[in-house]
Amino acid sequence: MLVNSILSLVVLAILFFLGIQMIKQVRLILLKKKASDQPLLYKKISIYELKLLKKQFFYLLIINSLLTIALAFCVYMLFELENARINDHQTILELVEQVQELKNRLE
Repeated sequence: MLVNSILSLVVLAILFFLGIQMIKQVRLILLKKKASDQPLLYKKISIYELKLLKKQFFYLLIINSLLTIALAFCVYMLFELENARINDHQTILELVEQVQELKNRLE
């Protein structure tokens, strides 16, 4: 349960971070529209936009790898839970058989 909570927090933090990046991108687009009549400012904004896109691409690669690891871990945990259920079911069946044997011995 603790692992699920931690993974949920990581995913929420990543989504929050991506939201901030989207806001930066929208603000940059709006600023670029306002500066369309000023060539020097437009050029500076374009250079900043290129740097921001490179940085965001790097962030997306890192986020993608983190989410892939989290997903693989979740799948692993699901298989472990299923194996634990199967083992618990087998243990219960064995205990029922033992109780029936003891009951038969007492009769």
